[in-house]
Amino acid sequence: MKIGSHASCSRLRWWGLTMPLFRMQESLFLVAFISSLILSMTACSTALDKKDPPSEQIPDKQFSYTFTEVRIEFPSSLWELTEERENGITFFRPYKTGFASAFQISGTDVIPSAWGYTREQLIKQYFNYERLKLRHQEGISGIVEGTREIDGVQYPIMRYSYKNNGLRSDGLFMILFPDDLESRHRYYVIKYDDFHPEGKPAHGIPDLEFIVKNLEILPVLDSSDSNSVIDGGSAKDTEAAKVFYLHKKKTLDELSHFDFDNRLYIYQTMDEMVYRLYKTPYNAIVKNTTIEREGAFSFSTLVLRDRDADGQPDQFIYLPEGENDSMDFGFLFDLNKDGRADYLVFNGGPMATEEGKFLWMNYHWIDSNYDGRVDILVNNAVTLDGEETHPQKGLTAWMYDSDFDGYIDTAEYLSAGFVKPVPVKDGVLVVNWVLQDQKIVIGEGEWVKNLSSVVLKDINANLQ
Repeated sequence: MKIGSHASCSRLRWWGLTMPLFRMQESLFLVAFISSLILSMTACSTALDKKDPPSEQIPDKQFSYTFTEVRIEFPSSLWELTEERENGITFFRPYKTGFASAFQISGTDVIPSAWGYTREQLIKQYFNYERLKLRHQEGISGIVEGTREIDGVQYPIMRYSYKNNGLRSDGLFMILFPDDLESRHRYYVIKYDDFHPEGKPAHGIPDLEFIVKNLEILPVLDSSDSNSVIDGGSAKDTEAAKVFYLHKKKTLDELSHFDFDNRLYIYQTMDEMVYRLYKTPYNAIVKNTTIEREGAFSFSTLVLRDRDADGQPDQFIYLPEGENDSMDFGFLFDLNKDGRADYLVFNGGPMATEEGKFLWMNYHWIDSNYDGRVDILVNNAVTLDGEETHPQKGLTAWMYDSDFDGYIDTAEYLSAGFVKPVPVKDGVLVVNWVLQDQKIVIGEGEWVKNLSSVVLKDINANLQ
């Protein structure tokens, strides 16, 4: 994953243990890890001095990340996802050589025999477990339990310090209990480390304050991977969908429109929103229409479906004649609230990154000036290396009709903190799509009549 530097420069690995009381994997703070951190950060400093800078640096932006039932807001795009497991994720942020922060959050399942425990008992059990691990590690000191107030809420924490080879870490564990702990039977643990050279002042943990203040624990939703047409859901499904609707509404209200300067944040926010919508078990038909034309999705049925129980369509699917299931589906949004869709996300299918991680290939189609035609296309199955056959996770290609005349005229590669224009050669833009290079002749072809604008027109014709 590239975010302004080589991923290997900031790749951190955590190892898991099984806790007897709780079915979970928790990070083990190892001496070898700290030593490798010093070496990797020193190597990064040297590598970045030699590396050609990107053609343009975009301003640092906040961004969000959703992992299972937790939505995390980061204050800076310099936070990099370095590890994703079934029940936990790790992010890393370098500041300068020898200074960095690491953030980890894990879900902790409470086994049935402990379902009657109070929160105080769960805190005691968990911190006893972590204290036992820390005491077996050389260089650990200052293990103290307490609380930390953030935005008026007292959170149970356990602090510790670690020294090794001239490096110091001031770290803590923090426990977050959801309001529905008694029915969810799961809580969440944050592990935050502030690395700095011994004898130098720590950077501090202002980012932790921001992250915890803005962290959102989402409702538990059963997954549903089927695109077959069903109608509605159980009372439990409906209630869960309505809870998610509140989250979606709040997020879309905050966005309110497509802001070009904030485009990557909007893309990331919409991407995680779509994934959550896809996983909701609620599925009600709002409208279906027969499409009779030549060309794209000819002689099929367009079905609009409500996935969050608000009575309005969130998903569209084109069903071939006589079928009730299809991979030709996507999600629709009305950012400016004028009653017409202006942001679509269309399914592309699963892919694997070079590291073997799952990537959902999809296409974001945006009508940024609200004229009913798509003028921005975003593809996430791309690479900066034209010979590479795996997409670079986090990298996107943006293609623009910047003057709204119906033709693509410019394109760029974009990820957090990095932007690189796609060069024009002999009047042709060549985007490094991993499946097949996308060659776009500037000023030729009626681009607005391609797939994206056809789909947008179909949807809006059925929203009236």
